[in-house]
Amino acid sequence: MAVSSEFFCENIVAFAQETQGCSHSSPVNEPHYHSVSNCEGGVQNSMPLVTQTRFHLSSEEEIMTLSLKQVPKKTQDATKWVLTTFNTWRESHNLHSSVKCPTDIFDRQDSATLNYWLKIFAVEVRKVNGEQYPPKMLYLMFSAILRYMRSINPEAPNTLAKNNPAFSQLHNTLDGIFKKLRAEGVGATSKNAEPFTKEEENKLWKSRVMGTDSPQALLNSIFFYIGKGCCLRGGEEHRNLRVSQFQRVEGGYIYTEYASKNRSGGFAQLNIANKSVKIMRCYNAGERCHCYLLDQYFKRIPSGSNHFYLRPLPKRNIKQERILWFSSVPIGRNKLATIIKDMCKCAGIRGHKTNHSLRATGATELYLAGVPEKIIQQRTGHCSVEALRRYENTSQQQHQAVANILASKQQTTFNNQMKHLQTSIEQNSTPIMNFNNCSVNITMNQGSSGANSMTSCDASLQDCERFLQDIGEDKENCSP
Repeated sequence: MAVSSEFFCENIVAFAQETQGCSHSSPVNEPHYHSVSNCEGGVQNSMPLVTQTRFHLSSEEEIMTLSLKQVPKKTQDATKWVLTTFNTWRESHNLHSSVKCPTDIFDRQDSATLNYWLKIFAVEVRKVNGEQYPPKMLYLMFSAILRYMRSINPEAPNTLAKNNPAFSQLHNTLDGIFKKLRAEGVGATSKNAEPFTKEEENKLWKSRVMGTDSPQALLNSIFFYIGKGCCLRGGEEHRNLRVSQFQRVEGGYIYTEYASKNRSGGFAQLNIANKSVKIMRCYNAGERCHCYLLDQYFKRIPSGSNHFYLRPLPKRNIKQERILWFSSVPIGRNKLATIIKDMCKCAGIRGHKTNHSLRATGATELYLAGVPEKIIQQRTGHCSVEALRRYENTSQQQHQAVANILASKQQTTFNNQMKHLQTSIEQNSTPIMNFNNCSVNITMNQGSSGANSMTSCDASLQDCERFLQDIGEDKENCSP
């Protein structure tokens, strides 16, 4: 059955009136109208425009920006650096060689030309100091070149595809370079961010670099345990952190990740849920409880600010519980990038420690404690177990257990060696003495008649010696 244009236009107007909650006769919030033409070109009816509160009016610039493939800034910077390196090499090569590399090599994207000159670039490229790049770095440089060519032309030839015979000479050259570099030990060692040990973490607390008694100490503690507990990466994930990502629930908080390196969104990740981390309250942890630190932090930052890391104000009277410790100004990019290095410098902790060390610390501690990899993977947000295992660092104690097994005169197991080592550590470590409700009879050096004394003591002589060494008194006059 044919439907007339009059019927079609009338029903559109009626539907629009119902959805907008208004009619032609309503004098309040009268909508704007535009003409609706019938099939014959004449003006048939007028229908209301939808209010601007529902739809967003876009611009050509906005549409163009969103239609382009979103590339992280770090990746963009890496691509620019590789292109600068290639252009510098080309100028040097053309200056000393009769065969000139074309300046528009990436624009023309001719497979034969690319195969020839990329092969020469792979052989000749060097660092500023003249050393060769490690194999992995060299491969990433060629990946950046391909990424740039694809940004110019999405159909650019894949120079790294092994099944593309047009670039077989390039692949064979890279394969030979990689084997040669491996044999020479180039790139044999990597400088990854080192995780914190429990001793180093305790040192941060003992030195008061972390704590809850000053704005800077509280900020350091929050940064450390957010990075460790939620396994954040050291760069963008900390800088983009927002207060709205933390939801207060019964028993603690829930941190919800908005976007990250592994979960940036897009067509391929529509069915991948946002990473969610449950931060549970630990009543026996004292001020090291992650929930307690968040409670202290949230009540000392200005309300209304969604930036998470805010600049500390000058130290105030900390006895006033509700006084603000932080301004509404977020911490600068450079300051936030070096916060872990600054903490380690103040506490006297050595090693290659960066903001990314916190992510490695969280994954390593859970791995060493025997937590199932499925749970660790949910917390770190890794898409695969293989990627997660790069963060699961082994401990010195585990390597010692392996050495004991290999040197043992009888059959033993890894678990037995680990238990033996743990027992030895507990026996050799200095116990933390609790002097609460303990009175010590102490005689001070005030002459023959100037003795100050207290009544009784339940501690041993060794305990008293340690105690007196800490307060700098003379241990010879201690009577247990």
